[in-house]
Amino acid sequence: IRTLTAQAGDCVIQLATDRQWLFADEAAMDLVRRIARTEMGFFGSAPSDQITVLLSANDITGNERFDVYGVHTGSSVLVMLDHDTTWGMLEEQAASVIAHEMFHGWLGEAVRQTDPTMLWFTEGATTWYAARMLTAAGIWPTDHARGVLGARLDRDYVNNGLLGRMSVSDAAAEVMASGEQVRYGYAGGVSACMALDEMLAQASGRTRPLDEVVRRLYRDRRGQPLTRQGLEETIAAVTGVRCGPWLDTYVYGKTTLPPVKSML
Repeated sequence: IRTLTAQAGDCVIQLATDRQWLFADEAAMDLVRRIARTEMGFFGSAPSDQITVLLSANDITGNERFDVYGVHTGSSVLVMLDHDTTWGMLEEQAASVIAHEMFHGWLGEAVRQTDPTMLWFTEGATTWYAARMLTAAGIWPTDHARGVLGARLDRDYVNNGLLGRMSVSDAAAEVMASGEQVRYGYAGGVSACMALDEMLAQASGRTRPLDEVVRRLYRDRRGQPLTRQGLEETIAAVTGVRCGPWLDTYVYGKTTLPPVKSML
């Protein structure tokens, strides 16, 4: 295994890989470093003293094209790629998986995901913020990020057969369900987070209030499990808004989420 390291404050950022790729290790290290520093800047600190990203190749093939796959534990991220991944593919596709799984170091690990009924928020927020972090880091152009999010929401939420038949929370809670349900739950989570942010902004007059909510969860509830009560209390502390009825309608109920004016 080859490793490269960079330093960001008190945090060591590490890239590790056991394969030769069609791109240079140094270029991949710079990509990982930019993502890590952007996410650390958003939260104000690192969730641990080391963030490691391991790039490996998928050795299992099937009839369908292999998608990039990522998993996280603590602040370590494993990203499995096609053997023939190019630099362009790494930037356009794998970067979102790296940013997503790395963001879980804060939301999912430091603020622990233990309640399946909160997966809509943990996964939805992380997916949304991954796209925003890539834009902030200068890795994705804004139009590309907007296009990726828009296409996913149209395909997996708006045009999903489960829309109106199953709540977003119930769909996201069953991570081993059918592909249709998992896609609906996760895309619905993204839609819910964006719509919640817009509702809170209109009610409170704040710009992107969910940003401060996520940061406050990390600051005040680090090491604690994420609960609906904790989320609602944090939202109320930041914005003064009691969002329980809204969540009951759009997340835990089956009402279609309202469209948002701005994804990013």
